[in-house]
Amino acid sequence: MGMLLLLGQCACMFIASFVVGSIPLWIKSATTGRRLKMMSVFGMGLLVGAALTIIIPEGVSTLFDALPSDRQGHDESAIHAIGISLLLGFALMLL
Repeated sequence: MGMLLLLGQCACMFIASFVVGSIPLWIKSATTGRRLKMMSVFGMGLLVGAALTIIIPEGVSTLFDALPSDRQGHDESAIHAIGISLLLGFALMLL
């Protein structure tokens, strides 16, 4: 039952993403270069905003929770490794 629910949710997300992604192609005025570029910039802004407000704080929280809890303070090298790995992951996501 769980796998069927997961497959149903994946199918719904695919259909919704496909339909919403096709909207600029259906609108005749959106096919001009300037409007299409504005829509693209708006979409990139939403992606960056979601990453900065949701994904990065969740990643930092998860990585800090994974550190050993027997220490009182966190090691500086662990903090730098967390920062570097999150920045590289974010940069690779935007490629």
